Amino acid sequence: MNKRQGKRFIVSPKDNGVISIEINDSMKGIVHDICQGGIGFEIIGESKSYFDSLFEKNDFFVKLYLDSNEIITSIKLSWHIFKEKNGETLFIGGGPFSLISKEDNIKIFDYLQNLD
Repeated sequence: MNKRQGKRFIVSPKDNGVISIEINDSMKGIVHDICQGGIGFEIIGESKSYFDSLFEKNDFFVKLYLDSNEIITSIKLSWHIFKEKNGETLFIGGGPFSLISKEDNIKIFDYLQNLD
């Protein structure tokens, strides 16, 4: 069952979707998919324990870099999986935006219009 709000867009590398999570150490990854209400993302780490801080918070602030826009929002982690990739741990997760300004919401809307 898909609980997403609105149409989901896959973000390819050429679409420049980057996520930065500032918990303890800075975690950087890529935006895998996005809709008006939330995102899916991927981050590579050394081990599963590298991601423990995400589970302690469950709701955390992130910076999204979508093309030339910086967007600050909060995400409520609603799902995740781990995969092994080239000897490292790949965290794939996502969830809805739990706090976002009106201005940043408009930036996401404009970004989605360009993906369509």
